Amino acid sequence: MNLGELFLAPECAWLFSLLPLAAWLERLAARRRARALREAFDERAERIAEGAAPKGARLRRGAGYAAVALAITAAMQPTFGPPERESTPRGSDVAICLDVSQSMLARDLEPSRLAAAKRAIEALCVEAKADRCALILFAGAAVLRAPLTADLEAIADLAREAHPTDVPRGGTDLGAALALAQQTLEASRENARAVVVLSDGEDPAGSGRAPARALAERGVAVHAVGLGSERGAKIAIGSGAEQSFLRDAQGRDVITRLDPRGLEALAEAGGGRYASGDAEGAALVALHREAIAPHAEERDAAAARERRASRATLPLLAALLLGILLLARPARREAPHSQ
Repeated sequence: MNLGELFLAPECAWLFSLLPLAAWLERLAARRRARALREAFDERAERIAEGAAPKGARLRRGAGYAAVALAITAAMQPTFGPPERESTPRGSDVAICLDVSQSMLARDLEPSRLAAAKRAIEALCVEAKADRCALILFAGAAVLRAPLTADLEAIADLAREAHPTDVPRGGTDLGAALALAQQTLEASRENARAVVVLSDGEDPAGSGRAPARALAERGVAVHAVGLGSERGAKIAIGSGAEQSFLRDAQGRDVITRLDPRGLEALAEAGGGRYASGDAEGAALVALHREAIAPHAEERDAAAARERRASRATLPLLAALLLGILLLARPARREAPHSQ
């Protein structure tokens, strides 16, 4: 147990170090007075000093130091006793940015990158029961599919239905997705906040890094989960007998590759972490447990400390009472003994 668990202002504890210094200075002054008496009155100095010393001087001195110690304790704001109200876990507010560009139809993850991302979101919705989530779909533009909600089953259902046709503009614009995530989380101030990007990372313009830094400056961590392989794969269109592959203007098959370095740079700019995605969603669940949930727990603990009741009144009243008693019973001099 540390001082921070017992006091709201433990930084005031250094004031206790002044008490020994004050005692030493007082003792030094007493010795100087005694030396002055010896020099002035010679053999009578001891009797004069003895007669000048009030009865109960040590008790008064101890009471004075106790009053100061109690005042310092009050300044530290002790928090003994039950809190004013119990703190309940609030969880995190998470904006999920799902890449639905055509490159996510590549099948270097079974059955496809997009399907693997959907499974990851479903697994996250089971894991993150205390969180609120929003769902953003993006390709060449970004669309808010669901605002922040505690209904994670609805988020999972909407993710399962996501398709490249849900976003009218082709391409990949990570910057648009993060800008929309910032708007979505802007009203969320009390909870820990995070953004999770599920993508293959194809962002030739590098548009996501500046918005990621802006989010980090607002206390929002940006995490990224990379889907696909660096070796690359063709982009399948359709299925079964109607399946074909996307071709470029020259009629060649388009090969799409995971860009882990781009996503790592995005997460670094956003103060978050990068994870390599898998077909079952385990990477996103691990990311939540290791990076998102602990941040929420730290925020909840800090809020609970702020809500603890300060009990500074009791030591402060005791210090005032001692001070009043000392003022009401001033030290008295006794007449020197006659010879």
